Amino acid sequence: MEQIQLELQVRQEIGSGEVKKLRAAGFLPGVVYGGDEKPVAVKLLKKHIDRVLRQHAGESLLFNIQLVDGGKKAADFVALLKE
Repeated sequence: MEQIQLELQVRQEIGSGEVKKLRAAGFLPGVVYGGDEKPVAVKLLKKHIDRVLRQHAGESLLFNIQLVDGGKKAADFVALLKE
């Protein structure tokens, strides 16, 4: 199974009004959770995930996630996309 490289940024914008502004700026909000770690609010450029999903339509994909917090690499892990 192919692994897709994806860089996510930790987001500080919480709440429906702030998330609406993020979407207007071209970002897609999300949450990374699982294992023993606390959930982390994240954002990524919508055009990046749209391109990946278009190229791999209908396939199950593993994502190699690089989590970036304030320009510094915070974590690396493999994840499945859910909804």
